[in-house]
Amino acid sequence: MEFVLAVVAIGVLFALAWKYFGVPKSEPQKKAPQASAVVKAASPDWTVDSLAAHLLRKYPNDVPAEVLIRRSDEAGLRGEDVSRAYDMLQYARDNPVKVDTIVPSELRTLDLRGIPSVRIRVKGIANWVDWDERREFGGVGYLLVREPANPYDPNAVAVYGNGRKVGYVSAKRASILAPVLDALPYDAFTVAGAAPNDHSAGMWVDLPKAAELRAFVKTL
Repeated sequence: MEFVLAVVAIGVLFALAWKYFGVPKSEPQKKAPQASAVVKAASPDWTVDSLAAHLLRKYPNDVPAEVLIRRSDEAGLRGEDVSRAYDMLQYARDNPVKVDTIVPSELRTLDLRGIPSVRIRVKGIANWVDWDERREFGGVGYLLVREPANPYDPNAVAVYGNGRKVGYVSAKRASILAPVLDALPYDAFTVAGAAPNDHSAGMWVDLPKAAELRAFVKTL
């Protein structure tokens, strides 16, 4: 009996010793994440102009609406901007532009940039400058030139950038400006504006507000 108790005691002591001093269990090793074997190709850094040109090359007649929307979203661009640029490129391809130039230094010019103004888009750009010429003849300053002999609109006000005609003021705005400009002894009128950029293919001019322009004229 004493022998059995001794064996049991030794077993208990051995178990306790193993519990507190035995070899600790090793932590299971975590598997290192596997590097993906598939590497995505870097996508181009699209602008409105470059994406529109790309779509025109791929779809020369008409780009499907769902394709235009999807590609614009993927590039982080507004679909309406890309659509407008696509249409302008297509029009420019099919309709050669007309060229009309002036020499600003030979004109009597009045600066209207100090008058409160409203920014409006130049009309008919595609008729007067090619797509790749827009940045060359666009800028932060433009000249307004009256065209009283214009066969389509006797109130016409043409817009020139760096000596090249780039389009017209809208007919509604021209009808307001024409009588005031015609009463002044000047050939051209300097206004501020904006050139095309990565988000817009248009050109913009800052037209003097009618009341402020008339008040300015009285001070001359």
